[in-house]
Amino acid sequence: MADHPVWFEDESAMMLASLSFAALLLSQAGAPASTATNVTPAPAPVPAAAETKEARAARAADHYGHSRFAEAATEFEALYRDYPDEPRFLFNAGTTRYAAHQYAHAVVHFKAYIARGDVSPADLRDAQAQLDEVRNKVATATLSIRVPPGAGNEVEFVVRRVTNRRDARPELRFTAAPTGDLATLVLQLEPGVWSVQLHGAGYETIDQSFDLRGLAAQRFNLSLTAVRRGEPEAPPTHKPREFAIGQAALGGIMTAAGVTVLAAGVTQRNNLSSCERVDECKEDLTRALNIRDVGAGVFGGGAGLLASSLVWLGRDAELRRKLWIGGGILGGVVAAGGAIGFGVTTSAFNSAKISSSWSDYYSDTGHAPLRAVSTASLGLGVGLVLGSVAGLIVQRRAPGPGLRALRVGGSATPWLTGVVVSGRF
Repeated sequence: MADHPVWFEDESAMMLASLSFAALLLSQAGAPASTATNVTPAPAPVPAAAETKEARAARAADHYGHSRFAEAATEFEALYRDYPDEPRFLFNAGTTRYAAHQYAHAVVHFKAYIARGDVSPADLRDAQAQLDEVRNKVATATLSIRVPPGAGNEVEFVVRRVTNRRDARPELRFTAAPTGDLATLVLQLEPGVWSVQLHGAGYETIDQSFDLRGLAAQRFNLSLTAVRRGEPEAPPTHKPREFAIGQAALGGIMTAAGVTVLAAGVTQRNNLSSCERVDECKEDLTRALNIRDVGAGVFGGGAGLLASSLVWLGRDAELRRKLWIGGGILGGVVAAGGAIGFGVTTSAFNSAKISSSWSDYYSDTGHAPLRAVSTASLGLGVGLVLGSVAGLIVQRRAPGPGLRALRVGGSATPWLTGVVVSGRF
Protein backbone atom coordinates (compact mmCIF):
# COMPACT_ATOMS: atom_id res chain seq x y z
CA MET A 1 0.00 0.00 0.00
CA ALA A 2 1.25 3.49 -0.82
CA ASP A 3 2.44 5.60 2.07
CA HIS A 4 0.77 8.81 0.87
CA PRO A 5 -2.87 9.91 0.80
CA VAL A 6 -5.21 8.58 -1.86
CA TRP A 7 -7.77 10.77 -3.62
CA PHE A 8 -10.85 9.77 -5.56
CA GLU A 9 -12.45 11.15 -8.73
CA ASP A 10 -16.00 11.10 -7.39
CA GLU A 11 -18.15 9.98 -4.50
CA SER A 12 -18.82 6.51 -5.92
CA ALA A 13 -15.13 5.78 -6.22
CA MET A 14 -14.60 7.06 -2.72
CA MET A 15 -17.24 4.72 -1.35
CA LEU A 16 -15.87 1.72 -3.24
CA ALA A 17 -12.45 2.41 -1.79
CA SER A 18 -13.63 2.77 1.79
CA LEU A 19 -11.94 -0.39 3.09
CA SER A 20 -8.59 0.55 1.59
CA PHE A 21 -9.05 4.06 2.91
CA ALA A 22 -9.72 2.79 6.41
CA ALA A 23 -6.57 0.74 6.32
CA LEU A 24 -4.66 3.73 5.00
CA LEU A 25 -5.81 5.84 7.93
CA LEU A 26 -4.21 3.44 10.37
CA SER A 27 -0.98 2.94 8.46
CA GLN A 28 0.08 6.41 7.34
CA ALA A 29 3.03 7.98 9.10
CA GLY A 30 3.02 11.58 10.26
CA ALA A 31 5.51 14.36 9.63
CA PRO A 32 6.85 17.12 11.91
CA ALA A 33 5.72 20.76 11.95
CA SER A 34 2.17 22.09 11.60
CA THR A 35 -0.18 24.89 10.66
CA ALA A 36 -3.71 25.21 11.96
CA THR A 37 -6.72 24.76 9.70
CA ASN A 38 -9.35 27.51 9.74
CA VAL A 39 -12.29 25.15 10.11
CA THR A 40 -13.64 25.15 13.63
CA PRO A 41 -14.64 21.52 14.21
CA ALA A 42 -17.99 20.63 15.65
CA PRO A 43 -17.77 19.24 19.18
CA ALA A 44 -16.48 15.70 18.98
CA PRO A 45 -17.56 12.92 21.33
CA VAL A 46 -15.50 13.06 24.49
CA PRO A 47 -13.10 10.09 24.32
CA ALA A 48 -12.38 7.86 27.24
CA ALA A 49 -9.32 8.80 29.20
CA ALA A 50 -7.37 5.79 27.90
CA GLU A 51 -8.56 6.10 24.29
CA THR A 52 -5.61 6.18 21.94
CA LYS A 53 -5.04 8.08 18.76
CA GLU A 54 -5.26 4.81 16.83
CA ALA A 55 -8.63 3.99 18.36
CA ARG A 56 -9.99 7.40 17.39
CA ALA A 57 -8.65 7.02 13.85
CA ALA A 58 -10.25 3.58 13.66
CA ARG A 59 -13.57 5.06 14.73
CA ALA A 60 -13.26 7.71 12.03
CA ALA A 61 -12.48 5.02 9.47
CA ASP A 62 -15.53 3.06 10.62
CA HIS A 63 -17.73 6.15 10.13
CA TYR A 64 -16.30 6.52 6.65
CA GLY A 65 -16.80 2.84 5.81
CA HIS A 66 -20.47 3.13 6.80
CA SER A 67 -20.95 6.31 4.73
CA ARG A 68 -21.24 8.53 7.82
CA PHE A 69 -18.99 11.07 6.15
CA ALA A 70 -19.82 14.12 8.28
CA GLU A 71 -19.13 12.17 11.48
CA ALA A 72 -15.85 10.90 10.02
CA ALA A 73 -14.85 14.46 9.09
CA THR A 74 -15.60 15.68 12.61
CA GLU A 75 -13.35 12.94 14.04
CA PHE A 76 -10.49 13.77 11.67
CA GLU A 77 -10.73 17.48 12.41
CA ALA A 78 -10.56 16.75 16.13
CA LEU A 79 -7.59 14.42 15.57
CA TYR A 80 -5.75 17.07 13.58
CA ARG A 81 -6.49 19.63 16.28
CA ASP A 82 -4.99 17.29 18.90
CA TYR A 83 -2.16 15.97 16.69
CA PRO A 84 -1.15 18.84 14.39
CA ASP A 85 2.13 17.08 13.55
CA GLU A 86 0.25 14.51 11.46
CA PRO A 87 -0.99 16.00 8.18
CA ARG A 88 -2.76 12.77 7.23
CA PHE A 89 -5.62 13.77 9.51
CA LEU A 90 -5.97 17.09 7.67
CA PHE A 91 -6.02 15.36 4.28
CA ASN A 92 -8.55 12.82 5.51
CA ALA A 93 -10.73 15.63 6.89
CA GLY A 94 -10.79 17.15 3.41
CA THR A 95 -11.59 13.80 1.80
CA THR A 96 -14.48 13.11 4.15
CA ARG A 97 -15.91 16.64 3.85
CA TYR A 98 -15.85 16.12 0.09
CA ALA A 99 -17.71 12.83 0.47
CA ALA A 100 -20.28 14.62 2.66
CA HIS A 101 -20.82 17.17 -0.16
CA GLN A 102 -19.48 19.93 2.08
CA TYR A 103 -17.18 21.25 -0.58
CA ALA A 104 -16.27 24.62 0.93
CA HIS A 105 -14.87 22.84 3.98
CA ALA A 106 -12.98 20.40 1.75
CA VAL A 107 -11.38 23.31 -0.13
CA VAL A 108 -10.18 24.83 3.14
CA HIS A 109 -8.64 21.55 4.32
CA PHE A 110 -6.84 20.74 1.05
CA LYS A 111 -5.47 24.29 0.76
CA ALA A 112 -4.18 24.11 4.34
CA TYR A 113 -2.64 20.69 3.62
CA ILE A 114 -0.83 21.98 0.52
CA ALA A 115 0.40 25.07 2.40
CA ARG A 116 2.05 23.07 5.20
CA GLY A 117 5.45 22.77 3.51
CA ASP A 118 6.28 19.42 5.12
CA VAL A 119 4.39 17.13 2.73
CA SER A 120 6.15 14.99 0.14
CA PRO A 121 5.93 15.96 -3.55
CA ALA A 122 3.83 12.88 -4.32
CA ASP A 123 1.38 13.75 -1.56
CA LEU A 124 1.23 17.33 -2.76
CA ARG A 125 0.34 16.18 -6.26
CA ASP A 126 -2.46 14.01 -4.87
CA ALA A 127 -3.79 16.84 -2.73
CA GLN A 128 -3.59 19.36 -5.59
CA ALA A 129 -5.48 17.00 -7.89
CA GLN A 130 -8.14 16.52 -5.23
CA LEU A 131 -8.36 20.28 -4.68
CA ASP A 132 -8.82 20.82 -8.42
CA GLU A 133 -11.66 18.28 -8.37
CA VAL A 134 -13.38 19.99 -5.42
CA ARG A 135 -13.14 23.39 -7.10
CA ASN A 136 -15.49 22.12 -9.78
CA LYS A 137 -18.17 22.01 -7.07
CA VAL A 138 -17.79 25.52 -5.67
CA ALA A 139 -18.23 29.11 -6.80
CA THR A 140 -16.06 32.12 -6.03
CA ALA A 141 -17.89 34.61 -3.82
CA THR A 142 -16.34 38.04 -3.36
CA LEU A 143 -17.66 39.78 -0.25
CA SER A 144 -17.17 43.53 0.04
CA ILE A 145 -17.90 44.02 3.72
CA ARG A 146 -18.33 47.35 5.48
CA VAL A 147 -16.99 46.72 8.97
CA PRO A 148 -17.66 48.68 12.19
CA PRO A 149 -15.36 51.64 12.99
CA GLY A 150 -12.15 50.66 14.76
CA ALA A 151 -12.24 47.06 13.56
CA GLY A 152 -8.45 46.90 13.53
CA ASN A 153 -5.74 46.07 11.02
CA GLU A 154 -6.80 42.46 10.68
CA VAL A 155 -10.26 41.09 11.37
CA GLU A 156 -11.65 37.56 11.64
CA PHE A 157 -14.82 36.60 9.80
CA VAL A 158 -16.94 33.61 10.76
CA VAL A 159 -18.79 32.10 7.79
CA ARG A 160 -21.58 29.57 8.31
CA ARG A 161 -23.78 27.60 5.95
CA VAL A 162 -27.45 28.17 6.78
CA THR A 163 -28.79 24.63 7.09
CA ASN A 164 -31.28 22.63 9.06
CA ARG A 165 -30.34 20.85 12.27
CA ARG A 166 -29.71 17.57 10.46
CA ASP A 167 -26.93 19.19 8.45
CA ALA A 168 -25.01 21.08 11.11
CA ARG A 169 -21.62 22.02 9.68
CA PRO A 170 -18.68 23.56 11.49
CA GLU A 171 -18.08 27.23 10.93
CA LEU A 172 -15.31 28.53 8.68
CA ARG A 173 -12.98 31.30 9.84
CA PHE A 174 -11.12 33.70 7.57
CA THR A 175 -9.02 36.79 8.19
CA ALA A 176 -8.82 39.97 6.13
CA ALA A 177 -7.17 43.37 6.42
CA PRO A 178 -9.70 46.21 6.03
CA THR A 179 -8.90 49.32 4.03
CA GLY A 180 -10.61 52.02 6.02
CA ASP A 181 -13.99 50.54 6.91
CA LEU A 182 -14.12 48.14 3.94
CA ALA A 183 -12.79 44.59 3.90
CA THR A 184 -12.76 42.25 0.92
CA LEU A 185 -13.10 38.52 1.40
CA VAL A 186 -12.80 36.05 -1.50
CA LEU A 187 -14.27 32.63 -0.69
CA GLN A 188 -14.90 29.39 -2.52
CA LEU A 189 -18.27 28.03 -1.41
CA GLU A 190 -20.88 25.63 -2.72
CA PRO A 191 -24.20 27.20 -3.79
CA GLY A 192 -26.67 27.92 -1.00
CA VAL A 193 -27.47 30.45 1.72
CA TRP A 194 -24.51 31.51 3.86
CA SER A 195 -24.06 33.98 6.68
CA VAL A 196 -21.03 35.99 7.75
CA GLN A 197 -20.16 37.52 11.11
CA LEU A 198 -17.19 39.53 12.33
CA HIS A 199 -15.50 38.80 15.66
CA GLY A 200 -13.54 41.69 17.15
CA ALA A 201 -12.03 42.68 20.47
CA GLY A 202 -14.94 42.72 22.89
CA TYR A 203 -17.65 42.70 20.24
CA GLU A 204 -19.17 40.71 17.43
CA THR A 205 -21.55 41.62 14.64
CA ILE A 206 -25.05 40.61 13.68
CA ASP A 207 -25.05 37.87 11.06
CA GLN A 208 -25.51 39.03 7.48
CA SER A 209 -26.60 36.53 4.85
CA PHE A 210 -25.96 36.08 1.16
CA ASP A 211 -27.43 33.59 -1.29
CA LEU A 212 -24.91 31.96 -3.63
CA ARG A 213 -26.62 30.67 -6.78
CA GLY A 214 -24.93 28.48 -9.32
CA LEU A 215 -21.19 28.09 -9.90
CA ALA A 216 -20.52 31.44 -11.59
CA ALA A 217 -18.41 33.99 -9.70
CA GLN A 218 -20.59 36.36 -7.70
CA ARG A 219 -20.09 39.57 -5.70
CA PHE A 220 -21.97 40.72 -2.59
CA ASN A 221 -21.98 44.03 -0.73
CA LEU A 222 -22.61 43.60 2.98
CA SER A 223 -22.55 45.83 6.03
CA LEU A 224 -21.90 44.49 9.54
CA THR A 225 -23.32 46.08 12.69
CA ALA A 226 -21.39 45.55 15.92
CA VAL A 227 -22.85 44.56 19.29
CA ARG A 228 -20.89 43.98 22.47
CA ARG A 229 -20.44 40.36 23.46
CA GLY A 230 -22.95 39.29 26.05
CA GLU A 231 -25.42 42.02 25.12
CA PRO A 232 -28.56 41.38 23.11
CA GLU A 233 -28.34 42.08 19.41
CA ALA A 234 -29.79 45.28 18.03
CA PRO A 235 -33.34 44.85 16.77
CA PRO A 236 -33.18 43.78 13.12
CA THR A 237 -34.71 45.96 10.43
CA HIS A 238 -36.58 42.98 8.99
CA LYS A 239 -38.34 40.72 11.51
CA PRO A 240 -39.53 37.55 9.78
CA ARG A 241 -41.65 36.42 12.73
CA GLU A 242 -43.65 39.65 12.75
CA PHE A 243 -43.76 39.67 8.96
CA ALA A 244 -45.09 36.10 8.78
CA ILE A 245 -47.75 36.78 11.39
CA GLY A 246 -48.74 40.00 9.63
CA GLN A 247 -48.94 38.29 6.26
CA ALA A 248 -51.08 35.48 7.68
CA ALA A 249 -53.35 38.01 9.41
CA LEU A 250 -53.73 40.06 6.23
CA GLY A 251 -54.50 36.90 4.25
CA GLY A 252 -57.11 35.86 6.80
CA ILE A 253 -58.75 39.30 6.83
CA MET A 254 -58.87 39.43 3.03
CA THR A 255 -60.31 35.91 2.87
CA ALA A 256 -63.05 36.76 5.35
CA ALA A 257 -63.81 40.07 3.62
CA GLY A 258 -63.93 38.34 0.26
CA VAL A 259 -66.41 35.76 1.51
CA THR A 260 -68.58 38.55 2.95
CA VAL A 261 -68.61 40.60 -0.27
CA LEU A 262 -69.10 37.46 -2.36
CA ALA A 263 -72.11 36.46 -0.27
CA ALA A 264 -73.56 39.98 -0.55
CA GLY A 265 -73.30 39.89 -4.34
CA VAL A 266 -74.87 36.44 -4.57
CA THR A 267 -77.70 37.56 -2.27
CA GLN A 268 -78.43 40.62 -4.40
CA ARG A 269 -78.41 38.46 -7.53
CA ASN A 270 -80.88 36.04 -5.97
CA ASN A 271 -83.15 38.88 -4.85
CA LEU A 272 -83.38 40.03 -8.45
CA SER A 273 -84.70 36.68 -9.58
CA SER A 274 -88.28 37.97 -9.12
CA CYS A 275 -87.76 40.98 -11.39
CA GLU A 276 -90.33 40.76 -14.18
CA ARG A 277 -89.13 43.61 -16.42
CA VAL A 278 -85.73 42.34 -17.45
CA ASP A 279 -84.48 45.49 -19.18
CA GLU A 280 -85.10 47.58 -16.08
CA CYS A 281 -83.06 45.15 -13.99
CA LYS A 282 -79.94 45.17 -16.17
CA GLU A 283 -77.98 47.67 -14.13
CA ASP A 284 -79.01 46.16 -10.79
CA LEU A 285 -78.06 42.71 -12.00
CA THR A 286 -74.76 43.95 -13.38
CA ARG A 287 -73.98 45.67 -10.08
CA ALA A 288 -74.80 42.51 -8.12
CA LEU A 289 -72.60 40.37 -10.33
CA ASN A 290 -69.73 42.88 -10.11
CA ILE A 291 -69.95 42.83 -6.30
CA ARG A 292 -69.90 39.05 -6.38
CA ASP A 293 -66.85 39.00 -8.65
CA VAL A 294 -64.95 41.55 -6.55
CA GLY A 295 -65.61 39.40 -3.51
CA ALA A 296 -64.34 36.33 -5.39
CA GLY A 297 -61.16 38.18 -6.34
CA VAL A 298 -60.49 39.41 -2.79
CA PHE A 299 -61.17 35.92 -1.46
CA GLY A 300 -58.66 34.43 -3.91
CA GLY A 301 -56.00 37.01 -3.07
CA GLY A 302 -56.41 36.42 0.65
CA ALA A 303 -56.20 32.66 0.18
CA GLY A 304 -52.98 33.07 -1.83
CA LEU A 305 -51.37 35.27 0.83
CA LEU A 306 -52.47 32.93 3.59
CA ALA A 307 -51.10 29.86 1.78
CA SER A 308 -47.69 31.48 1.16
CA SER A 309 -47.48 32.63 4.80
CA LEU A 310 -47.91 29.07 6.04
CA VAL A 311 -44.56 28.19 4.45
CA TRP A 312 -42.91 30.04 7.37
CA LEU A 313 -43.91 27.13 9.60
CA GLY A 314 -41.17 25.04 7.99
CA ARG A 315 -37.85 24.97 9.81
CA ASP A 316 -35.71 24.21 6.76
CA ALA A 317 -34.69 27.46 5.00
CA GLU A 318 -33.86 25.68 1.75
CA LEU A 319 -37.21 23.86 1.70
CA ARG A 320 -39.06 27.13 2.34
CA ARG A 321 -37.17 28.72 -0.52
CA LYS A 322 -38.17 25.89 -2.88
CA LEU A 323 -41.81 26.07 -1.78
CA TRP A 324 -41.93 29.83 -2.40
CA ILE A 325 -40.31 29.43 -5.79
CA GLY A 326 -42.88 26.76 -6.67
CA GLY A 327 -45.67 28.89 -5.24
CA GLY A 328 -44.55 31.89 -7.26
CA ILE A 329 -44.45 29.88 -10.48
CA LEU A 330 -47.83 28.28 -9.76
CA GLY A 331 -49.27 31.67 -8.84
CA GLY A 332 -48.07 33.17 -12.11
CA VAL A 333 -49.70 30.39 -14.12
CA VAL A 334 -52.98 30.63 -12.17
CA ALA A 335 -53.02 34.44 -12.43
CA ALA A 336 -52.42 34.30 -16.19
CA GLY A 337 -55.25 31.78 -16.63
CA GLY A 338 -57.57 33.85 -14.45
CA ALA A 339 -56.76 37.04 -16.38
CA ILE A 340 -57.48 35.36 -19.71
CA GLY A 341 -60.71 33.83 -18.37
CA PHE A 342 -61.81 37.15 -16.90
CA GLY A 343 -61.25 38.95 -20.18
CA VAL A 344 -63.13 36.36 -22.21
CA THR A 345 -66.12 36.09 -19.85
CA THR A 346 -66.37 39.85 -19.33
CA SER A 347 -66.39 40.42 -23.08
CA ALA A 348 -69.16 37.84 -23.52
CA PHE A 349 -71.14 39.34 -20.64
CA ASN A 350 -70.89 42.90 -21.97
CA SER A 351 -71.82 41.79 -25.46
CA ALA A 352 -74.92 40.05 -24.15
CA LYS A 353 -76.02 43.23 -22.32
CA ILE A 354 -76.54 45.07 -25.61
CA SER A 355 -78.02 42.17 -27.51
CA SER A 356 -81.41 40.55 -27.61
CA SER A 357 -80.01 37.58 -25.70
CA TRP A 358 -79.75 39.54 -22.45
CA SER A 359 -82.85 37.81 -21.13
CA ASP A 360 -80.95 34.53 -21.45
CA TYR A 361 -78.18 35.96 -19.29
CA TYR A 362 -80.73 37.16 -16.80
CA SER A 363 -82.54 33.86 -16.41
CA ASP A 364 -79.39 31.75 -16.84
CA THR A 365 -76.32 33.94 -16.43
CA GLY A 366 -74.28 31.92 -18.92
CA HIS A 367 -70.64 33.00 -18.69
CA ALA A 368 -71.24 35.08 -15.58
CA PRO A 369 -70.45 32.27 -13.09
CA LEU A 370 -67.22 31.57 -15.01
CA ARG A 371 -66.29 35.23 -14.56
CA ALA A 372 -66.44 34.79 -10.79
CA VAL A 373 -64.23 31.70 -11.04
CA SER A 374 -61.78 33.59 -13.28
CA THR A 375 -61.68 36.51 -10.86
CA ALA A 376 -61.01 34.19 -7.93
CA SER A 377 -58.22 32.50 -9.92
CA LEU A 378 -56.68 35.85 -10.77
CA GLY A 379 -56.73 36.91 -7.11
CA LEU A 380 -55.34 33.58 -5.95
CA GLY A 381 -52.47 33.76 -8.42
CA VAL A 382 -51.58 37.33 -7.54
CA GLY A 383 -51.72 36.51 -3.82
CA LEU A 384 -49.41 33.51 -4.27
CA VAL A 385 -46.91 35.51 -6.32
CA LEU A 386 -46.81 38.47 -3.94
CA GLY A 387 -46.67 36.30 -0.82
CA SER A 388 -43.94 34.05 -2.25
CA VAL A 389 -41.77 36.92 -3.47
CA ALA A 390 -42.14 38.70 -0.12
CA GLY A 391 -41.20 35.50 1.73
CA LEU A 392 -38.09 35.04 -0.42
CA ILE A 393 -36.98 38.63 0.14
CA VAL A 394 -37.49 38.51 3.90
CA GLN A 395 -35.78 35.11 4.22
CA ARG A 396 -32.87 36.44 2.16
CA ARG A 397 -32.47 39.16 4.75
CA ALA A 398 -32.98 36.87 7.73
CA PRO A 399 -32.49 33.16 6.84
CA GLY A 400 -32.87 30.49 9.46
CA PRO A 401 -35.51 28.29 11.10
CA GLY A 402 -39.18 28.93 10.46
CA LEU A 403 -41.90 30.79 12.26
CA ARG A 404 -41.41 28.71 15.39
CA ALA A 405 -37.68 29.47 15.80
CA LEU A 406 -36.39 32.27 13.61
CA ARG A 407 -32.77 33.22 13.06
CA VAL A 408 -32.24 36.97 12.99
CA GLY A 409 -30.13 38.22 10.11
CA GLY A 410 -30.04 40.39 7.05
CA SER A 411 -28.37 40.92 3.71
CA ALA A 412 -27.83 43.32 0.84
CA THR A 413 -27.29 41.40 -2.36
CA PRO A 414 -27.30 42.40 -6.02
CA TRP A 415 -30.71 40.75 -6.48
CA LEU A 416 -32.74 42.42 -3.76
CA THR A 417 -34.46 44.79 -6.19
CA GLY A 418 -33.64 43.03 -9.42
CA VAL A 419 -33.65 39.30 -9.76
CA VAL A 420 -35.81 38.77 -6.68
CA VAL A 421 -38.58 40.89 -8.13
CA SER A 422 -38.25 39.27 -11.48
CA GLY A 423 -38.59 35.82 -10.04
CA ARG A 424 -35.16 34.41 -10.89
CA PHE A 425 -34.40 32.26 -7.89
